[in-house]
Amino acid sequence: MLTAVLLLIYNLLVAFWIGLAFNKFFTKQLGVNNSFFHPTILVLIGWFVLGVFLQIFHLFHAIDEIAHIIVWSFIVVSLLIYKKSIIKDAIASLHQITTLQHIVVGIGLLIIVLINIVQRKAYGDIADYHLQAIRWAEEYALVPGVGNIRRQLGNNSSWFLLNAFSGFHFLGLRSVYTINAGLVIMVGLFVTPHLKQHFWLRNVVLLGYFAIVATRKYTGAVTNDLIITSSIVLLFSWFTDNMDESVKVKPAFIWMIILSVSLVTYKLSALPMVLFGAGVLYYLIRNKFITLRNILVSSAVLTLVFIPWLITNVIQTGYLLFPATATNWFNVDWQMRPEILKFEVDANLAYARAPKVDTETAYNFTFSQWLPHWVDSLDGFSIFLIAGCLFFLLALFVIVLINKSFQKSFLSKYYLVLVLTIIVALVLWFTHGPAPRFVFGYFIFTIAMGVAVVNSSFLHNLLHNRLRLYSIFIVYLIMGFSIFNWISTTPISTLYQPLPYYEPKLTRFEVSGGSLWVPANNDPCWDAELPCTNQPDSLIQFRGTSLQDGFRIKK
Repeated sequence: MLTAVLLLIYNLLVAFWIGLAFNKFFTKQLGVNNSFFHPTILVLIGWFVLGVFLQIFHLFHAIDEIAHIIVWSFIVVSLLIYKKSIIKDAIASLHQITTLQHIVVGIGLLIIVLINIVQRKAYGDIADYHLQAIRWAEEYALVPGVGNIRRQLGNNSSWFLLNAFSGFHFLGLRSVYTINAGLVIMVGLFVTPHLKQHFWLRNVVLLGYFAIVATRKYTGAVTNDLIITSSIVLLFSWFTDNMDESVKVKPAFIWMIILSVSLVTYKLSALPMVLFGAGVLYYLIRNKFITLRNILVSSAVLTLVFIPWLITNVIQTGYLLFPATATNWFNVDWQMRPEILKFEVDANLAYARAPKVDTETAYNFTFSQWLPHWVDSLDGFSIFLIAGCLFFLLALFVIVLINKSFQKSFLSKYYLVLVLTIIVALVLWFTHGPAPRFVFGYFIFTIAMGVAVVNSSFLHNLLHNRLRLYSIFIVYLIMGFSIFNWISTTPISTLYQPLPYYEPKLTRFEVSGGSLWVPANNDPCWDAELPCTNQPDSLIQFRGTSLQDGFRIKK
């Protein structure tokens, strides 16, 4: 636990400072006054900037101590350039989370996420390929055709690179990753409610949700689903908060566009957030709140984001976008077979619809056949979120129709941008792979905002005068359950460092030019020695004499 605390603090401080420094530079290029944001937003910006750097760095080098040296060089240079002004901005930003309520909530969330980390709750995709993808980034520069080892390794996520950076593997640490935990803490601080907030009731709901999320497997592990959920909530909340202010902060809206569009580099399931970014841009243009210079600078930043990400896609898989077979535009010998990409799409769809049925059967199900399997696979948490989201979307539709005053406010504050994004996201989700975790962010924001909009007198009277007490009670009640569970199930040795993940028994699988490690009994690889796969292909060939040279499929 001590190791996890140190890593968590280090990674949050680095992200905060990078976000702070880059925001000063960025606003200067935009030609607008510098704006200091909430520390959570600056951490999100910092991870965005660091992710772009790591995408470029990883083209040439494994993510090791050299990456940290370069990052700290940037931090030192920013101090030398901005001197006292950047320290003043840092203090002003951090002041927003120095109330007693923020400190107590932050400590509670810290304890919950640390317990989660040491309990090693990970399974599923985390065991199958997430940890392997991170280990590849830690030990090797970008490897051509790595997707041929296991098809999911073709997924290119900047979030995995950020985890590789955060884990300090070069010091001998093994798979101790804390940025998901740090993310939950920062989101919790962002939504910690106080009565000066217009949407304080929304934030009560969101704080309760993220206190629960702090106990789930996503937080203590490395999955990139959590950054999508958290970013959706943060960006939507930031948008509604800014639209409620009389004075609009231009850099905030521009950052909303950049961050929402860039979520695609974390996970393709975030594609509907591009619509949100387009909606924010429409608002800025219609209100003449953006200049040509602003557009050109922002476009340059987004170009810098996507060029190395697309190059990485090609090197890992041979396709510009994985798993889109239509982007087969490159004649490279490491290209993954198109039938494997098709299987990836089909398998994701089939598993999301009927996880307990074999892939081929589930994929060929009609709607009436797979729907009962899908409903049966939902847990109570997912059912609550789905039902709550649908209820409040319907309630919102009715209120907009019958309440002209609300309708006017709804349209003038461009909340339609949020509703359209949510509806499009849910339609795409339900038709292309309805695993609930992909849209948790849309679900919980709709519920939280719905509670705030409906704003019943009962809830208002119940919570208004006891807001600080209730927000602390929510977090510490969940913390108490987490501590009890930890004491009763986890060795005391985890106070220093988390236990290692499960280590499968490995056997060699010989292929042309070398061999692969294959777990016994079709176990997942977890963070086993490279190259590991539980789906070995006898047609794989080593492209050279080392793993760095990559892999191809025998023609």
